[in-house]
Amino acid sequence: MPRGQYRVEAYWRGVKVFQGSVSVDEPLARPSPGGLLEATVEVGDIVLHLRDTLGRRLGTNVTVTIQPAGETVTASDTAVFTMLPRGEYILSATAYNRLLKKDVEVGRYVFSIPDNHGEHEARLAIFDARVKPVASDGSPAPVEKAVIEGEEFSVAGGYATLYGITAGRYRISVTYMGVAVFDEAVDISSPDVEVRLKIHPLKILVTTRDDEPLASGEVTIEVSGKPTSLQIKDGKPSQAYLPEGGYPATVRYMGAEVFRGQVSIASSETTITVDVARPVVTVVEQSGAPIPNAEAEVVGLAKAATAADGSAVFQQVPIRSYPYRVLYNGVEAATGTLTPGSPAKVTILLTRLVVKAVNELGSPLEVEIELVRGGRLVAKHSGAEAVFSNLPSGAYIIRASYGTKSAEKQVVLDKPVNEASITLPVAAVLGVPLSLAELQTIITPLVAVGVAVAALLLFSKARKKAEALLKK
Repeated sequence: MPRGQYRVEAYWRGVKVFQGSVSVDEPLARPSPGGLLEATVEVGDIVLHLRDTLGRRLGTNVTVTIQPAGETVTASDTAVFTMLPRGEYILSATAYNRLLKKDVEVGRYVFSIPDNHGEHEARLAIFDARVKPVASDGSPAPVEKAVIEGEEFSVAGGYATLYGITAGRYRISVTYMGVAVFDEAVDISSPDVEVRLKIHPLKILVTTRDDEPLASGEVTIEVSGKPTSLQIKDGKPSQAYLPEGGYPATVRYMGAEVFRGQVSIASSETTITVDVARPVVTVVEQSGAPIPNAEAEVVGLAKAATAADGSAVFQQVPIRSYPYRVLYNGVEAATGTLTPGSPAKVTILLTRLVVKAVNELGSPLEVEIELVRGGRLVAKHSGAEAVFSNLPSGAYIIRASYGTKSAEKQVVLDKPVNEASITLPVAAVLGVPLSLAELQTIITPLVAVGVAVAALLLFSKARKKAEALLKK
């Protein structure tokens, strides 16, 4: 070449990668060149270390395409593009989503040569997602499996884990106790996703016909043909989670079925009323005033004293007929049957009894007086007169005793004030009480002796008189 200054350009893959000049002169020695140019061309490599969103190595292959070079590399760890001429390059990465069954772009980057020649970490939109099924109250749902895009995943520790997925909308279906509680497409674009299911904590208030919480019992709810039995305390069943819907239910209390029907399971509270109530006995006197401290008994259940308002209230029992009785001052005043939820009102006629004790001569006699009803001693007094108050109406027996003597009389108290007289077989007391009959038994022989003595005396006088006349 003739001596001179020459312009030099280098091209690679159709791209100018060098521009400079070279000076050509007479070589110092043959065959040395007359001009020498050492040129660094703008050609470089792009090396991508493929990682997930957290910087971890991938567990799946990724296809990386570089444009405008038009090259494609499939790798799970490193994608290498070499000998790239100067310029700007767009690298796009796609991964196959096995659940969505399609390729999804997981990264797009812009590099330039020579500025970005070398190694780079590419954090792709590939991640492990944890799907957390929760109940309506936000607590972990008691489910064991979830179906995501047709594939079954186990729920462990409250999560279903999807490894190496890409962002997108996934169809999730969950079944609990044989009931579908979720079936929707869910946007999964981050590692943690919460899915709220149609599962609710059991919110049932069990009340009686008296509008009180049921003290205890057992509720059984049948879901998909399988019964779930729960204990009841103070109107609340024990903690449980059930799928949303209406289900047949029964409630048992004290060995009896007190409810059978449908219950609705939802996020709001449901109230069911069972056939249970409290027996109530209200005792009043004839004026309508309450009678406190009367003893009311529901036979076979319990006894209770009436309060200031005259009522005795018993424990909750299944609704049916129960026999009852009322005692006042130790006397059975009333009997009957009642139905819990409908108070039994008992009216007692309270009476007063005045008893006078006399002997066979009609004179007052200080005695011991007892009042008995149904073989039971009601009250006891001493004296010639006894007053018994606040006695329920009905038949009584009066018993009076004086020493070894006694008498008994039946009376019926049917009005507010009643009087009775009892006569004891006593006419005189000669060391011991004696009746008229006993006195007669004692006196009759004495009278006979007296008559005989009188007759002898008269006879003696008559004889003496006769003898005196004869002497004259």
